[in-house]
Amino acid sequence: MKWISFIKDNQQSVGILKDKQILSLRTLGFNFKDINDILTLSANEFKQLCDAISSYKGELINCESGILVAPINIPFQDVICVGLNYHEHCIEANQYEENSFVLKPEATVYFSKRVNQTSSYLSELSCHNDVTNKFDYETEVAIILKEDCRNCTKENVKEKIFGYAVINDYSARDLQVAHQQWYLGKSLDGCFAMGPYVLSRDECINIDDLKITTSVNGEIRQNSSTKYMMKSIDDIIIELSNFMTLKKGTIIATGTPSGVGMGFDPPKFLKPGDVVLSEVEQLGFIKNKII
Repeated sequence: MKWISFIKDNQQSVGILKDKQILSLRTLGFNFKDINDILTLSANEFKQLCDAISSYKGELINCESGILVAPINIPFQDVICVGLNYHEHCIEANQYEENSFVLKPEATVYFSKRVNQTSSYLSELSCHNDVTNKFDYETEVAIILKEDCRNCTKENVKEKIFGYAVINDYSARDLQVAHQQWYLGKSLDGCFAMGPYVLSRDECINIDDLKITTSVNGEIRQNSSTKYMMKSIDDIIIELSNFMTLKKGTIIATGTPSGVGMGFDPPKFLKPGDVVLSEVEQLGFIKNKII
């Protein structure tokens, strides 16, 4: 299922996207405003909801009569990010500025990103040129967890996943370098675009081999596949859960391939007026105009 959050008649609701129509969960008697509300359900409550969705035969809402917003508006916690998870991106990062991004393939890089509020898949997005002049894009796959996770194994890791979404982890490269850590340069307001939906884990054919692309003003910049991740999605969850409890609702951004703005010579950072299109096969697209 494609889980969405949408606004109709000035009221935000959760629904299921079916082609170009929406099944509003309000129609089924569920008063959810955000997919986070789904993630707080017990296993039995979630099963009842899915059964009600599967058996519904009534009318649907045309997409044109509602406005899709980010499926998760305010994350429960900071987003967990995986850095340098594609080999070619490691190379371009190390070439950008010596000693700023250190290649350590034997140890996965994890960091967090403050996301006070997500940006939707069609939002205009500030480049924050009052504090940065090296504003960059990173198209990625995000994982959303539906259960608390601790010491996950290969046998049970998939059942912990609610679904996947395309995200853009916008970043200020100069702030990353100046502060010698990534939290500040990753956490400017609005710099986590998400959507347009969360695809249920069991609906995704093969999360480990999906095409992932970014274009800026029609120019293809990133063109890769999740099969080139150095650490797979399952292995990311397993490793993290061996060190800490991952709470239900946790969002994990799994890293970006090569082709980000800092990887070009000279770099191609974003500027006002640019249009960034992030796409992941099966997960849809994000289209942000930079202002």
